[in-house]
Amino acid sequence: AKHGINLPAEVEALRKAYENFKTDRAKNIKLRCLLMEFDAAKDDSQRVDILKKINDNFLKIKFDHTQPKNLNQTTFTESASNLESRLDEQLIHPKTIIDRAIQNNNLYNLKPVAYRYINPEELLDKNLDLAYTYLEQTESYVTNPNIVSFIPKYAEARRKNQGRFGAIFP
Repeated sequence: AKHGINLPAEVEALRKAYENFKTDRAKNIKLRCLLMEFDAAKDDSQRVDILKKINDNFLKIKFDHTQPKNLNQTTFTESASNLESRLDEQLIHPKTIIDRAIQNNNLYNLKPVAYRYINPEELLDKNLDLAYTYLEQTESYVTNPNIVSFIPKYAEARRKNQGRFGAIFP
């Protein structure tokens, strides 16, 4: 009754042999047996030993990290008090996010609803591929009033850039 259950001697021998296998099932059985041992443990020292076995065999968590010598508690509290406690609204302003996406030539990271706030004619001057992405990703011609007047301008810019008639899509 080592594990809180009564196993015949031959089954216990098979279980012990199977625990040494490297399969996931064998590891599962070994962990279950350790947990049953933990439940059946009589005192805290046995429980600590079993938890150490569980950690060594399964979790592998290290508890022996040393604290850096040049830091102390006052360093943390002093620096925390100097931190600004509010978010800079410019960082999350939609115009800032859209401008950064255009600057990085990547409109794919924007949600489709953000395309309503882009002036597509600005894209014609910067990058025709961005203008194409704008056309491709815009969610609806009905909900985006900029699209209707933009399509002929885009087609003209693409024709000039391609040097041949009809090449309006890359």
